[in-house]
Formats: sequence, structure tokens, C-alpha cells
Amino acid sequence: MPPKLSRFSIFSQPLDRAAFVAYFLGGVVPLVTLVLVIKRYAGAALLRPGLGGLILSLALLSLASFFVLQRTTRQSVGRAQRHSRRLASLVDASRSLAQTADRDGVVAIATRCAAALTGATAAYFLAFEKTRQGFSVLRSIGPEAEKLYSTHREEIDEMAALALPEDSEQQEAEIVHGEIATLSASAIGVGAGVRTQGALILVRQAAAEHDPAEVGTLTALARLVTVALGNSDLRSQQRNFFAHVTQLLVSTLDAHLDYQTDHSRRVAQLANRIGRAMRLPESQLRSLHFAALLHDIGMLRIDRDSLREGRTAVEKHPVIGFDMLRQIDLWRGIAPFVRHHHEHFDGNGYPDQLRGEAIPLESRMIAVAEAFDSMTSAHSYRAALPQSEALSRIRQASGKQFDPAVVEIFLDLAARGELDVNR
Repeated sequence: MPPKLSRFSIFSQPLDRAAFVAYFLGGVVPLVTLVLVIKRYAGAALLRPGLGGLILSLALLSLASFFVLQRTTRQSVGRAQRHSRRLASLVDASRSLAQTADRDGVVAIATRCAAALTGATAAYFLAFEKTRQGFSVLRSIGPEAEKLYSTHREEIDEMAALALPEDSEQQEAEIVHGEIATLSASAIGVGAGVRTQGALILVRQAAAEHDPAEVGTLTALARLVTVALGNSDLRSQQRNFFAHVTQLLVSTLDAHLDYQTDHSRRVAQLANRIGRAMRLPESQLRSLHFAALLHDIGMLRIDRDSLREGRTAVEKHPVIGFDMLRQIDLWRGIAPFVRHHHEHFDGNGYPDQLRGEAIPLESRMIAVAEAFDSMTSAHSYRAALPQSEALSRIRQASGKQFDPAVVEIFLDLAARGELDVNR
């Protein structure tokens, strides 16, 4: 291992060594060569004290130029490295924002990235509340951030108001610089034209010149955040729209199947409880919820007379429901769960006779939830079974009709009294 060099050494960095080699070959070697040539061909008489002093001065001047070159090079490299780090942070923020669907996630990433880019000791994401014409703190970072905001709220809110986008057509983010107590502060507006409109506030310990590159980076971050907030609003509106459409379809299905009122809603509640007991992530729970609500949606395409004819007509509904849902982008992912909710764990179900874990997990959960609700609900053609009898039948069908792991969790929920749903 090479010896460590002191930070005061002129060779403390590889770039310093390269600069010294260039200086040595371009300055020292020619100077020494000149002295040797003079001594060889002009004789010692020419090497008078005055000429020697001149040569020494040239040598010192050459050495000084090396140190100037070294300092300039270090500053240039330092600026390039800072710019590279900012660019890397922006790329990471862009990637994270693109993968974040909810507003709170966007706000958290934006605040954290802005603090990292500027070295702020306190950072805030302030949202403008139109209903009360004021600001609320959605996110703060820093050990003293909350205390600072509580003591200087008016000043921070004023900076946010100055940075707030003036109208929905404004494309360029506004950056405002100022002071809060003895601290340097900056604010940049975000969210022009979207529901979540506000500002990022960054507070630093000491006042300093504002680096144009840093300002440009913050402006780019503000644009990324504005786009991410707009996408988050759009996703929220889509989820709200499809949630209401789903409820309308379920209500229509209940009217069509007048012997099973509220069956889909109860199945969704039971499936959700199984999913949470299995610690599924929220995104998977949402898919499970919609799949359970719509698991019988194919029944809408089967007329009532055909439903009374028996099993042959009814067995068509998983495939019909699959074909209905896969044509809609937001529901395409849950279409397979609907198709396979009548598959049996031993391969004797329908429509594709899938076996074991080849059946989607969500379908296996819906199968248990639907069977339990069907057995414990009163129908026009038979009375409801007692819960104990329904649980006994599910236990007996474990490994045959139902996934044993799902059955075990379901029975544990029953033992804890967590299967009761609103009827």
C-alpha cells in the first residue's frame, strides 16, 4: 500500500502529480537545459550574480505558476464534482418521483432532495390552502425545523407566498432569497397548475452567494416535482372515478342477482382481512379489493333465465368477467384474479383447471371468502348455514378446493372473531 500523503503536500491528489509532471517537463527541464547550454558554450563569465538571480527569479516564477495552475485546476474540478453530484441527485429524484403514485411520497422525496442539493439545515414543503388562504407544512426536515417554523412562521410563510406560482400558465419556478433571523433562506415555487400548489423552503446557517448552478438545479427539481404532483392528482382522480364506477357495477350486479344482495361487498371485506393477515402490501391489497368486488361481474352478461338453468351457464361467468375487465387499462391487472376465482387447489375447478400455486394468490383468497359468504348468507332458494358449519366445510375442503395456507389464516381470523361483516 503506498504511503499516505499529507493534505498539505503538493502531491495530495493525482491531478496535482499530473500538473507537477507537466510543469517539470515544460518549465524546469527547459530552464536547466538553458543553464547548462550557457555554462557549456558561453563560459562561466556569463554566469554572473545578476544573470544567476535572473535565472533563479525565472525558476521561482515558474514554480509560482505551478501553484496557480494547481489551485485553478482544483477549483475547476471541485465545481465539476459538485455539478456531477447535483446531476446525480436530480436523476435519482426523477427516478423516485416517477415511481411514486401518491402525493405524500412526492412531497417527501422533493423535500429530502432539495435539502441534500443545498446542504440546508432545515427544509419545508409548504402547501397553499385555498380554503383558508394560508399555508400548511406537509413535510419538514432538520433537527430544529419544527421549532424554527413555530417561532418564525410569518416570515417563512411570507417567503412561500412570494415564491408561489402566480397563475396556472406560469412555466418557470420562482426562487426567492432572504433571511430568517440570522439564517439564510431560499424559497422556490412548485405545483403551478396542479391541486397541490406551494413552495419548498430551504434554510442554511450562514448567508452565502447563491451559486447559479445550484439555482438551476433547484429550478429543474421544481419542474420535476410539479409534473409528479400533477401525475399524482391524475391518478387520484382516476382511482376515485373507477371506485365509483365499481360501486355502480356492483349495485347493478346485486339488482341482477336478486338472491345475493351485497354479496360482492362482503366478499371484498373478507378478502381484505385475509390479505392484511398475510401482510400483503397496500398496492396488492387494492388490487385484491377491486378483484373481489368484481369477481362475479361476468354474471351481468348472463340473463336470469339462463342462470336458473343450472351450472353450465353459471360456469361461464369467470371467463366473461375476464374478457370484460381486460379491455380496461386500470382493471387489466385484476382480470386474471376474476378468471380463476373458481379454480380448485387440486386442479378440479374451472375454467382452466389450474392447480396449486399456479392459481393467482388473490384468486385463492377470493375463493375462500366467497364460499364462506355464500354458505352463511340466506338465499331465495335456501337458508343460511351457521358459521360453525361453514367453517367446518371450508376446513374439510382444505387442500382440495382451497389453498391450505389461506384456509389456516381464515380459520385463525374466525377464532379471533374477525369474520363478522355488515349484512
